[in-house]
Amino acid sequence: KEFSQYDKTSLKYSFEDYSRRLIVETVGIRNKATKIDFDNSIFFDSTKTNYLMSYARYYDLKGSYVSKGINAYERLSVNLPEGFKISGNYQFFREEQFRNKDVRNNIIGKLENQLYLSLNTFVNYSVQNINNTGYDEVTNTIGGGFRYNKLIPTGVLRLNYTVSTFNTNRTSKAMSKLYRKEEHVLDDSGLELLDNPYVNTASVIVYDSTLTIVYIEGVDYMLIPRGEYLEIQRLPGGMIAQGNTVLIDYESTKNLPYSYTSLNHNFGGNIVLFDNFFEAYFSGVEMNFSNIVNPEAKVLKEISQSVYGVKLNYDNLSGGAEIDNMRSNIIPYRSSRVFVNYFDNLSNQINL
Repeated sequence: KEFSQYDKTSLKYSFEDYSRRLIVETVGIRNKATKIDFDNSIFFDSTKTNYLMSYARYYDLKGSYVSKGINAYERLSVNLPEGFKISGNYQFFREEQFRNKDVRNNIIGKLENQLYLSLNTFVNYSVQNINNTGYDEVTNTIGGGFRYNKLIPTGVLRLNYTVSTFNTNRTSKAMSKLYRKEEHVLDDSGLELLDNPYVNTASVIVYDSTLTIVYIEGVDYMLIPRGEYLEIQRLPGGMIAQGNTVLIDYESTKNLPYSYTSLNHNFGGNIVLFDNFFEAYFSGVEMNFSNIVNPEAKVLKEISQSVYGVKLNYDNLSGGAEIDNMRSNIIPYRSSRVFVNYFDNLSNQINL
């Protein structure tokens, strides 16, 4: 609904009844999901580049798995003179599931500047406050960086760099913790670990991104112990497609109080020539920790990763080579791959 050219409002209600039972199972999975979504945008000018956006969702999941919660989000964006722009987000999240209650408040502020068409620089600050049945946690983050895009003869050059430091302080209330809706992308070419160690594998529940479908271990995915961590892999023939995002709930058997400071560097770039025929690219990540109080050092995942590659594109065919060197205190590795992709007119993709 639009009351004027400077606003837009929508209210949506949905109900889903999902059931699934394998032939070998005597009891299947059945979930009933009720969702109410409210979306509102207020624009401060006719270009709609200065705005206040509001979003809220209430959901109630009943059946094989029970969950109820509210998610609210506000975003303000205002353009300033001389190419500056200021923006801010506020997010509220509350969920009750089984014996666990999770309440989160997250505030983000960002100031950026666009110099001509090629250079964008920014600084940002955020604070996140979590009140959970098992712990309280506060994280403060400050960072900055740039993005550079430049047209060059026969192509384009792109560079980017981001640095951020954050301080986390947790006060534990219990020796175990339930993690909810942890987001993971299941890509066959990578190694996907759950974010926390000492996972109780029997507690793992894997959902689709809408929280409607509950995937089945051994049919849709498999879990592989990797030291103190747990890896998740999708299974071919299951309901999780290559590259899909899943949400995971699980319980960790350790939940000690701790605090630490982390310094992260992310950088990358590419050069594209001859109307996208040739591309060379690189990316890197550096993550380390200091001021550590209490947690075992091996729980904090220190990373130094570099990726280099070249790629050729012609019509529906693309191919290339890539080197990925991961130095880490958890699972270090070095991989090399040569790939060929073909896309037909029906948008089907064949990877070789």
